[in-house]
Amino acid sequence: MKITGESTITRTSGVVSADVQDTHVLLNEDLRYLGLDPIARRVWDLLEQPATLDDLVAALVTEYDVSPDQCRTDVTALVQAMAEHRLVTVG
Repeated sequence: MKITGESTITRTSGVVSADVQDTHVLLNEDLRYLGLDPIARRVWDLLEQPATLDDLVAALVTEYDVSPDQCRTDVTALVQAMAEHRLVTVG
């Protein structure tokens, strides 16, 4: 899957989320899950509405001390993992 700055990321319907100690856990209808650290949780929160990769990176670089290039690399990897777990779709 190729994710570009213009790719729109959308939460998959039916995903359940819960806090388990210091981790936010997402569980899809197929019982595939992914644990999120606080920054990944912020990405999930930003995806309450569909967003492009560019939108996510722009929001995160204003909130965290991270370069745009590093942020893009990290968010792309996170979105790929979320897509593999069927928690988001990328279009």
